[in-house]
Amino acid sequence: MAVADAGAQYSAAALYHARSQRHNASLRQRDHVSRAVRAGGRRLRRDPHAGQRACGCRHHTPGQSEPRPAYPGVTRDNGIVLGIETSCDETSVALVRDNDIIANAVFTQEQHSLFGGVVPEIASREHIKKIAPLCRGVLDRTATAPRDLSLIAVTDSPGLAGALLVGISYALGVHCSWGVPVIGVNHLEGHIVSVTLENPALQFPFVALVVSGGHTALYHVAGYGDYRCLGRTIDDAAGEAFDKVGKLLGFGYPAGRAIEQEAAACVSADRIGFPVARLDTRNSDFSFSGLKTAVMNLVRQQQADGAELDKPLLAKSVQEAIVDTLATKALR
Repeated sequence: MAVADAGAQYSAAALYHARSQRHNASLRQRDHVSRAVRAGGRRLRRDPHAGQRACGCRHHTPGQSEPRPAYPGVTRDNGIVLGIETSCDETSVALVRDNDIIANAVFTQEQHSLFGGVVPEIASREHIKKIAPLCRGVLDRTATAPRDLSLIAVTDSPGLAGALLVGISYALGVHCSWGVPVIGVNHLEGHIVSVTLENPALQFPFVALVVSGGHTALYHVAGYGDYRCLGRTIDDAAGEAFDKVGKLLGFGYPAGRAIEQEAAACVSADRIGFPVARLDTRNSDFSFSGLKTAVMNLVRQQQADGAELDKPLLAKSVQEAIVDTLATKALR
C-alpha cells in the first residue's frame, strides 16, 4: 500500500500556539481539516490516489524512501503498525507486522438500523466512545506499548468528515504523546491492495473491482500507488442499491446479508428481468438507480393489487442483476 512520508518531525511548538492564540488557531485548524477531508473525498471519487491528505498526515510518493526514524527514544525496527479506520459506521483498529495481522478489533454501530441508513452525527459520537478502548485492547492483548509502535496508519479519506476526524484526531493524539509517526491512508486504496496480502503471488498489473457500501468502481492497478480509474457508478453504488431495495422489501439496514439469505431460499427457477443500465460500451461506468426504481414500481404495483410479494424471488432477481452487471464490466 502506498504510504505517507512520516519523516517530517512534529514538535510541541509546531502543534500548539501560544495560550492567547489557542482558540482562534483551533478554529482555523478545524476548518482546514474539514475542507481537506471534503476536498479529498471529492477527488477520490475520481481517483483513489488523488486528493489532499488530512491535516497532520504526510503521504508517500512512489519512489521516495521509506519513512525515516525521526523520533529519538522510540523503537522503529520492530515493524509494528497500528491501523485505525473510522470512515463510516464501524470503528476498526489492528496491529500489523510484516503484512500479518497480529491483533484486530471491530465495533459495528447497530443504532443506524433504526434509521434505515448511517446517521453521520451518531457515527461520529460512537467512534469517540469506542476508539480509545479498542486501541488499548489490541495493545494490551499483544503486550505492546505505544512507544513500541513503528507507525500509525489512519484512514483520512474518503468517508464521513466527522467520523474521519475522530480517527485522525486520536492518531495525532498518540503521536503527540509518544512521538509515533502518523500516515494518512486512502481506504479505497486499502481495498485495492488488500488482495495482495491474501495473494502474495499476485503480480501487477491487474484490474481491481471495488464494491463497498458507498463505492463501486473499476481500477487498473499498475503497481503500489499507481492506479487509473476505468469506470465508476454515476449514481448509486451497488451496496446502496442493495440497501435501498432491502428497505423496500422490509429487510432493514444493512440489507445485503438479508437479500443474500432470501435469494438462497428461492426455489423458483424464474427470474424477474429487472433493467440494469449497461451505459456506453466504450466505458466501464455503472448505474444502479434504474434497478432500484424498477423494484420500487413493481413492489408498489403488487401491493396495490393486493398480491403477496415473493421476496425470495425478488431478492434473487435483484442480486443476480447487480452481480451480473459487475461481472460483465469487470471481465470484458
